[in-house]
Amino acid sequence: MAEVRKFTKRLSKPGTAAELRQSVSEAVRGSVVLEKTKVVEPLDYENVISQRKTQIYSDPLRDLLMFPMEDISISVISRQRRTVQSTVPEDAEKRAQSLFVKECIKTYSTDWHVINYKYEDFSGDFRTLPCKSLRPEKIPNHVFEIDEDFEKDEDSSSLCSQKGGVIKQGWLHKANVNSTITVTMKVFKRRYFYLTQLPDGSYILNSYKDEKNSKESKGCIYLDACIDVVQCPKMRRHAFELKMLDKYSHYLAAETEQEMEEWLITLKKIIQINTDSLVQEKKDTVETAQDDETSSQGKAENIMASLERSMHPELMKYGRETEQLNKLSRGDGRQNLFSFDSEVQRLDFSGIEPDIKPFEEKCNKRFLVNCHDLTFNILGQVGGNAKGPPTNVEPFFISLALFDVKNNCKISADFHVDLNPPCVREMLWGTSTQLASDGNAKSSSPESFIHGIAESQLCYIKQGIFSVTNPHPEIFLVARIEKVLQGNIAHCAEPYIKNSDPAKTAQKVHRTAKQVCSRLGQYRMPFAWAARPIFKDIQGSLDLDGRFSPLYKQDSSKLSNEDVLKLLSEYKKPEKTKLQIIPGQLNITVECVPVDLSNCITSSYVPLKPFEKNCQNITVEVEEFVPEMTKYCYPFTIYKNHLYVYPLQLKYDSQKTFAKARNIAVCVEFRDSDESDARALKCVYGKPAGSVFTANAYAVVSHHNQNPEFYDEIKIELPIHLHQKHHLLFTFYHVSCEINTKGTTKKQDTVETPVGFAWVPLLKDGRIITFEQQLPVSANLPPGYLNLNEAELRRQSNVDIKWVDGAKPLLKIKSHLESTIYTQDLHVHKFFHHCQLIQSGSKEVPGELIKYLKHCTQQPRHGNN
Repeated sequence: MAEVRKFTKRLSKPGTAAELRQSVSEAVRGSVVLEKTKVVEPLDYENVISQRKTQIYSDPLRDLLMFPMEDISISVISRQRRTVQSTVPEDAEKRAQSLFVKECIKTYSTDWHVINYKYEDFSGDFRTLPCKSLRPEKIPNHVFEIDEDFEKDEDSSSLCSQKGGVIKQGWLHKANVNSTITVTMKVFKRRYFYLTQLPDGSYILNSYKDEKNSKESKGCIYLDACIDVVQCPKMRRHAFELKMLDKYSHYLAAETEQEMEEWLITLKKIIQINTDSLVQEKKDTVETAQDDETSSQGKAENIMASLERSMHPELMKYGRETEQLNKLSRGDGRQNLFSFDSEVQRLDFSGIEPDIKPFEEKCNKRFLVNCHDLTFNILGQVGGNAKGPPTNVEPFFISLALFDVKNNCKISADFHVDLNPPCVREMLWGTSTQLASDGNAKSSSPESFIHGIAESQLCYIKQGIFSVTNPHPEIFLVARIEKVLQGNIAHCAEPYIKNSDPAKTAQKVHRTAKQVCSRLGQYRMPFAWAARPIFKDIQGSLDLDGRFSPLYKQDSSKLSNEDVLKLLSEYKKPEKTKLQIIPGQLNITVECVPVDLSNCITSSYVPLKPFEKNCQNITVEVEEFVPEMTKYCYPFTIYKNHLYVYPLQLKYDSQKTFAKARNIAVCVEFRDSDESDARALKCVYGKPAGSVFTANAYAVVSHHNQNPEFYDEIKIELPIHLHQKHHLLFTFYHVSCEINTKGTTKKQDTVETPVGFAWVPLLKDGRIITFEQQLPVSANLPPGYLNLNEAELRRQSNVDIKWVDGAKPLLKIKSHLESTIYTQDLHVHKFFHHCQLIQSGSKEVPGELIKYLKHCTQQPRHGNN
């Protein structure tokens, strides 16, 4: 072991310091007691007020403890509407059963209730508190004796700008006179003179280089030293001399004789005023000296007498009153100095909310489409129109819609127009039906009204107002032209394209059209289409001079909206598309909506203000399909409940159930029951020349096509209350297009043959289905068919039903909802559904309601969706 050195023996053992630190740390740690912070319960204000009611009401400062009585007031603002009547149906609240629908109807039908806070003015920044007295923008200018003495020494040029100081001004020529230069014409300089009265009553004549620059004076003449003014015609024309006391003169010259006379008269008046004031001043001086001599003798007596009477009560009262009046006078016009602080005056009002106004119906970029006529190169005299101008020899029908090529979608509903003259419309109604003078069919039954408008006024609307939220140059107005079903598109268009003998061809086409219309008048087939751009730029400037493209023959294999969008993308390069043109002219104009446009109706046929009764020229607003990203940026303000249904495609090439299923027509119905005796609801918007609301709608027919595509849009007015039995029913018919060459038509019962049925419920889990769906097709329609929607139910069901092609999904459809009373949001629907269950007394778990409320607050909400 190594030998220990002597000085280390006096040291403590190794590691003792570390042990001491450890022991001290443990002792301190054990002595510190951590106490949890007590939870402070919020003050129950109402409880404190009720317990100490007597004490608080006797407190002189109770206003600091209690809320102001009647702090708020409620006022009612009547709901402003664009429509003549409310958009909500009269019995809507009675028919509604869903809580969400009821609340929406109340929102659209009741007036606005505004809560006004009486003390709202005191809730903002202290600098914005209401002031009882008017605060001037500037501090008033107080003038004292010392200020008057100081102003006398200021530059006289600044006195010219004082209000009321300038008596006369104008151009004069001033002579520059000194000891070396004689006064001649050459030394006169043109100056602008101001004749001004100073605050002390004296007058001064200032000269400047021009009338705009009145700061730098070129000279001044004090007129209190002027004793006379005389003319000097020998020195210069229109000249005059100002004679001063020191035998010095100023020479001035006017430009005209009239100006010289005016200056002479004004200057002589001023000299006379100065003379009179000087005489009066000398007289006052003499009188003052005499008064001082007489009053000096009794001065001592007056002072002693006032001192002896200073304790008199009346005198003391007078002194106090005088002091009080002086105090009030000093407070008159006194301003708070802090209010003029530059830092205080810098108020930032950016965070202050403006006055809130009730929501109004939002209108986007709108334009008017006016349909005039459609003519082809085959024209002739039709029916009883022998003396009239030649017209088309068969009826044509137009549907207009907006397409957005940039976003690859359709952005408006269809606007259907019938431009056929009455003689051509008669081909559809038949010879037994009498037509009115305006071309409408007369009916023996009383005429019905829609929102106070007769149906006859809504049959042939030719003007439509379209609206666009995001305008840009790649938005097109597309016109689709249809005709009565006849056969192949190429075969029907051939006479119009190859018209070698117009008269003979017109007679032949008209003869065939009469037979077709009497047999197949309710069926349509695609014929042609045309398009034109709407906007010049993204600012929404309308292309008013634009025209429609030529009328292109419709390709039977390119009927869908996707095909139209693809063709529009190559609109500026028609040589690449190789489209076949049908000679004709489509006259449709695009205009700005006039400010005073009257007799308009909404897309629900509700009249807008102003609206005249029995008017014939009605304009309809066409529904806009707003993009999802901007659809709910503005709250809904009107009642609207539309469903747009689109049959897209039917695949029937593999079916073996029906022998003939080629010219397939699709009939769409809206029903509320699946019983055998159920009937379709009359809520489908009809097309021109028919009823406003019908029970069904047919899609276009493609000749000899077992896999037809459709582009039709069926618009349905949904009921206020929807239940699980509401559904869409699709019925397929094979239409026989054969015409008897002997001149007689076949019986009506052989025209159409049912070749299948498909259906889809409107609701799923209480919400309206709007996504694209593929449906199976059945060969028959048994009662209770709605129970066969799910694949599992089809296998287990005992219902006698026969499926086409093994229940494969053969029909493709989609729908679009435009409703302000039904929501498609799952969380909003669930929340209101649970609220309704609680109101009805159902024993639901409260946690479910809280869960859906959290979902509603976590996701951004827009409008009713």
